[in-house]
Amino acid sequence: MKGSIGIWVCLGLLSGCATSGPTILAPYTLQPACDGGDAAACTELGIIYSLGAGVPVDEGHANALFEKACAAGHAKGCFGLGVSYENGHGVTRDDVHANALYEQACAGGVAAGCHNLGVSYEKGRGVPSDDVRANTLFEKACAGEVPMACHNLGVSYEKGSGVHKTDARAATFFEKACRGGYAPGCYNLGLFYDRGRGVPRDWIRASALYEAACTRGVAEACHNLSVSYRKGKGVQKDMRRAAMLLETACSAGLADSCADLGMHYQNGEGKPMDVARAASLYEKACTNDSALGCNNLGALYVKGLGVHRAVDHAATLFDKACKGGYAGACFNLGILYRGGVGVPQDEAQAVTLMEKACQAGVANACVKQ
Repeated sequence: MKGSIGIWVCLGLLSGCATSGPTILAPYTLQPACDGGDAAACTELGIIYSLGAGVPVDEGHANALFEKACAAGHAKGCFGLGVSYENGHGVTRDDVHANALYEQACAGGVAAGCHNLGVSYEKGRGVPSDDVRANTLFEKACAGEVPMACHNLGVSYEKGSGVHKTDARAATFFEKACRGGYAPGCYNLGLFYDRGRGVPRDWIRASALYEAACTRGVAEACHNLSVSYRKGKGVQKDMRRAAMLLETACSAGLADSCADLGMHYQNGEGKPMDVARAASLYEKACTNDSALGCNNLGALYVKGLGVHRAVDHAATLFDKACKGGYAGACFNLGILYRGGVGVPQDEAQAVTLMEKACQAGVANACVKQ
């Protein structure tokens, strides 16, 4: 989840974003100060016009104000102009120029400029890709209280990108990101506590972190928290709560969450039993490349539950799921080939599929027929 920080997120000159910025009188207060050589006033006025905070959005005027502030040595003005060049706001997009402006901002003490320049080096955007340089910049930005930079540095330590792979260091930076209010940091730290990576395994702590991240919009955290409630890991088992969390994650676009929610409806766990609704959710999941969803929908077509029985269609779904990495679907498709149900009878193909499923850990597939 590495990405650049937008202007209103980190300059800290406004009390919020466009919906909660200064009053409409602020431009008239700041303009004379800017005209009089107050570079900070030019930067703040640029932010107001960039956001349309009490005035119509005017990116061209905003950039002129940022440029004036930057030329006068105000690092936050350089940062604002860098954001415009990176995103093509009122100017032709130019990553090289954006990076030069981020460099000026970083040198002038704007930690977000260090972060955005680090992202450029990490992605090779307008500069040669350089993970070591990226991490140096992330570290500087993290020390400057940019939580996204702490998170990015944690990812680097988790993966060993430009640094020695160290889970304990990754966990430290995820924790700092989480404490700074960056939800993906909470989610990743939750994963570490869930799995005992770099920290002692603690399902209670993991669940609390998933809760924090889910509440702030990280759909993956909602999914993992649903697993905690379904299994009673770190929280009291609660199938209804598990299903509610899956609804949130499914609505946010997580295909496997839709598949899991379908199982709640199919089995009547935390939801009223409704096989037709389960089939609809499996269909949604499968359409979005959830191998689990395809397999489960295939099983319904084999039995004619919630859908009209169509074993040939089930075979197609099992095939998609098997190719998508769901080993149980390989086993299911092997059964169909062995019996010639919905597909031509083909023992050789059945054996191939059973061997694939067996190697992936499906015990029933290892039984010799």
